[in-house]
Amino acid sequence: MHLPMEKTISLIIAALCLSLASACSKSEAPSRSEEIRQPLEGSLEANVLEIQKSTWVEDCDIDWGPQALEVARALDLKKSEIENYQKLSKMNKTPAVPFGKSFIKHREKDLYPVSGWIEESISWAELYGWYSKIKNTSVDSTWVGLLSETITVIGEDADRVQGYSNPYLTEESELLLGDLVHVMETCVDSLECFSSSLSPSLQKFMLTQLDYLEIYLRAKKQVDPLLKKEKFKNLVSRARSDLSSYFKFRVNKNILRQSPFEFILPLDVGEFDFPETKNLIQNEIETMWRNSTTNLQVKVKWSDSKAYSDLFKFVIGPTWNGRSNVSHQNNQIILQPGLNKYTIAHEAGHVLGFRDNYFTHWEPKSCLYKVRANTLDVMSMSDSLTATVTADEWKKLDEIYPYKR
Repeated sequence: MHLPMEKTISLIIAALCLSLASACSKSEAPSRSEEIRQPLEGSLEANVLEIQKSTWVEDCDIDWGPQALEVARALDLKKSEIENYQKLSKMNKTPAVPFGKSFIKHREKDLYPVSGWIEESISWAELYGWYSKIKNTSVDSTWVGLLSETITVIGEDADRVQGYSNPYLTEESELLLGDLVHVMETCVDSLECFSSSLSPSLQKFMLTQLDYLEIYLRAKKQVDPLLKKEKFKNLVSRARSDLSSYFKFRVNKNILRQSPFEFILPLDVGEFDFPETKNLIQNEIETMWRNSTTNLQVKVKWSDSKAYSDLFKFVIGPTWNGRSNVSHQNNQIILQPGLNKYTIAHEAGHVLGFRDNYFTHWEPKSCLYKVRANTLDVMSMSDSLTATVTADEWKKLDEIYPYKR
């Protein structure tokens, strides 16, 4: 026997508010941004403090705030030491070597015991335990690892509390989210229609999407019909944005299908305009984006931003070990100092139009993130020994950028 949608959601929200009291007394969450996974800028301490000041800070952020600040401050103090350690080949098996005016690592790819989807977790509890064990030791590879993981968690925290990400989606969410958006659009601006039109599978999916539930409840409580419609429109807008940001292919109008087998990718080398650096970038992209079975191949064409509108340009990021990313708003490929060279092919995939194929799921009750990624997919885990361009990705490129005689 299924409870009515309204009753089920009300019970879930009530339970949620008991465990996450801070989240149920605040204004509506900010609108979702198209640019998910924002790169960090400034000191780690400043970023943690900014998170703690957010209107949408959660109980976990408050409870682990002191420990997060302690770790962030310690890493800020050791920033120069950690950077210098990464450049010393005598102390480090895979040092960061000059990469134009930046640095890059030629680390061997990892061989994971599982081929396919894997799950790992990370939390401030784990980071603080890690820090407690090494805080009185000299800088070594363990400090490098702590810095990298801390930057990752601070980035996820910032995205979550600032509304940049939806930390409740998984690799299985695309079809369900698409169906959910279809029901919303069919019902136009009627919350009642939406509530009564959800199938059992969509009801179950809705119950996993905590920020959707929160907006739904606010809309349900509205007495004024116009305000109720406005709240429902906010819910529709958020779901549409998530479907686009996480799952929809982003067509690049500058891609040229030169032959049945070649895709031409125009890029501006930007701040990496040095012969060796330029060749390394091109080689990493063209080596990964080549299919020896079908002979399909992505070829880089170095161009100037003045020659193309919306041409993507390589720029040096501000944060050592930070999160490299592609900004579609600024048409930039941001490579952070100390990046793994295999990251370049992954970022090129974004310029071709692909989304990230990994998902960071937030569990507020246990205050941790569970990261699900596919060791076989360059758009998921570019540092995996088995990562490649999947058959589905080649098929998508062939469909989106067809060869025209």
